[in-house]
Amino acid sequence: MKKFILFVAVCAVMFGCKKPPAPTNNPIFSVKYQSEADGELVPMTNGQTIIFDEYINEELLGGDLFDFRGYIYSEESFDLVVTVTRETVPENSTDQFCILNCVTGNGMQTQDFTDYLTADETLFYGHFVPEQNVASESVVWYDFHEAGKPDAKIKVKVIYRYNP
Repeated sequence: MKKFILFVAVCAVMFGCKKPPAPTNNPIFSVKYQSEADGELVPMTNGQTIIFDEYINEELLGGDLFDFRGYIYSEESFDLVVTVTRETVPENSTDQFCILNCVTGNGMQTQDFTDYLTADETLFYGHFVPEQNVASESVVWYDFHEAGKPDAKIKVKVIYRYNP
């Protein structure tokens, strides 16, 4: 019995009596998007649904398009991954995501966009070009998370309602 108590005491000293810190699911950044209603920046929350039904005409990008834009804020530098999942998208629609550079969507259901962000604020855009002159509703999920930490995220559902 003495040996067991001694063993436990030695283990407690060697490994400390503290529990390791629990992993956190809180991201080290925040995200705000520009409201369609009044142009104000609105904080994004995990699980939020955002609806866009106003579009602009931009011939350089293919005609009518939706402009989902906002800022990513962080007090430290990190590798950001934005996983875009196209849930419901008409066949002749296209999209691109811009952080520091614009990258056209790959036409697949899921695509990762990555960039190294420095501490501060970083502008982003999600451009969505619906099939022109055809009424549609498209659902795209945007999952913002730090590289290697997919559970510490801000994931939003964006619905693009096009009614030409």
